Amino acid sequence: MPKELIIVARDNPELYETLDAQYAHQPDIEVVLDRRVNEESAATRDERQQRDRRSHQEVAVLAMQGYVRVQAGVALPLPEEHPAITRLGPPTPRQVADSVFTLTITISQYPSKTWRDFFVQTKDKTIDLSPDRVRFYQNYMIFESEEKLVPMWVQFITRWLTSANERYARNLRYQRQARVVQQEFARDPNERLREAAERFKNL
Repeated sequence: MPKELIIVARDNPELYETLDAQYAHQPDIEVVLDRRVNEESAATRDERQQRDRRSHQEVAVLAMQGYVRVQAGVALPLPEEHPAITRLGPPTPRQVADSVFTLTITISQYPSKTWRDFFVQTKDKTIDLSPDRVRFYQNYMIFESEEKLVPMWVQFITRWLTSANERYARNLRYQRQARVVQQEFARDPNERLREAAERFKNL
């Protein structure tokens, strides 16, 4: 039985497919499409009021970032923050076998797993040039290529780096915003009502 659910908005099937593929081999995590419907529930007012506030919190996070991770009673950590990953020089040939070179590119630091996932998740690739063929070791990117394709590899890698940096920063920003929403919904309802009444009193 999965210990964690990743619920994806129903109007974002592409994100669902990406996350489903990413976590396919992790039995503790299940990716599902949101099953909520817009129609008003047949439950009574008392039943609705007794629902866990977490369900409202999840709806808010789902609307904000397109998916929400649900893990019983545990606040999920934010992704590790680190500077943008940059290329520090040209590719360096390390080995050659027949017509294929093994090359490395030095990068500014070893990226986090979340960043590496974003690096791989791109449609900007070809049959011959794909980010899942790039390996990371310490502060090196390692790939194999025929000599004539090396310039094209460098162009693609530069684009993949830029895209991963942008998506990682956006994801971190969304997760921080979601954490603020989570903390707000976790507050005492009576306190929130008093604060709202104070804000509305002069309307």
